Amino acid sequence: MSGQERDYLSVYNIRPEKDVCYRTPYLPMSENLVQRKSARVRNSNENVRDGDDSPKDKHAFDDDDKFRSKRPNLTLMEELILLSSKDDTGETFLFNNSISLAMRACMLVELAIRGRIEMEPAGIRKKNSERRMLRVTNNSSTGEPLLDEALKLMSESTEADSVSGWLTLLTGETWNPTKLGYQMRNVRLKTCKGLVEKGICTASTQNMVIFSMTVYPIIDTAAKRSVINYFCDLLTKNWKGVESLSPRDFALLSICYAVETFDYPLSNLNDSELEMALGRLRQIGKIDSEEEINKLSSITDDSFRAESNIRQIIHACLVTLDSF
Repeated sequence: MSGQERDYLSVYNIRPEKDVCYRTPYLPMSENLVQRKSARVRNSNENVRDGDDSPKDKHAFDDDDKFRSKRPNLTLMEELILLSSKDDTGETFLFNNSISLAMRACMLVELAIRGRIEMEPAGIRKKNSERRMLRVTNNSSTGEPLLDEALKLMSESTEADSVSGWLTLLTGETWNPTKLGYQMRNVRLKTCKGLVEKGICTASTQNMVIFSMTVYPIIDTAAKRSVINYFCDLLTKNWKGVESLSPRDFALLSICYAVETFDYPLSNLNDSELEMALGRLRQIGKIDSEEEINKLSSITDDSFRAESNIRQIIHACLVTLDSF
């Protein structure tokens, strides 16, 4: 590993694969919380996947994560919904076009975190994110129906596409009628149903004058509050700089900033804390994602490949969100 690579890794706190945290810290479920059956068998005593010690699959929890007891075991899509929805109806504060693209960006990040997809190497020509294809490296089930649906579409595709291309296809914003089959419909609705299965929301019918609609009010407010507190703590008392954020935490903060869904979770901060948090979010927003992708793609050490790939996909999603 060259001196330049070593300096970059030390700045961004990128560690070898065996030490990388890929998943949300775990919060023991309350009595009313129902655990969705996973595609793999979990060891109930150690909270790790049973029978597989490979680095890519050992992504359930980080033994050194001091926030483990403060955050529910949720996907990025579910966290985005909780951070941007009303307690009584579950309606999001975001515009449909913003939430649609952000939800699908979260799906790609989750698939990267779980070791299912990666970006092809930049090569000698140093191709930008628009020209680098995504490829499926593992099409086994994740245990999350929404992620499995996206993974199935990508693995069965006969044509490769970039992060930007897949976000366009999954949202149905393509002009090519032959590719409309790649559109994932009702993503927000399916995410809310996932929260119902986990006991955080409930489904109820709201009667309107002409029609009725299904709403998803939040019943486990403690779970939502834990996500909001974690979000706020990342930007205030637990802030150690952008370079110290884990890939997952950076994805959560940067996507929320890109679609402007930070006002509600930060509403309970006092004036000084709010000013501090907004300044740090703006610091995240000023990062040149294409430049970061170029730096990360220059890392050739195999032991850092997994985290480098995750960060590149996050930045590629941000490039698309910024241009939308």
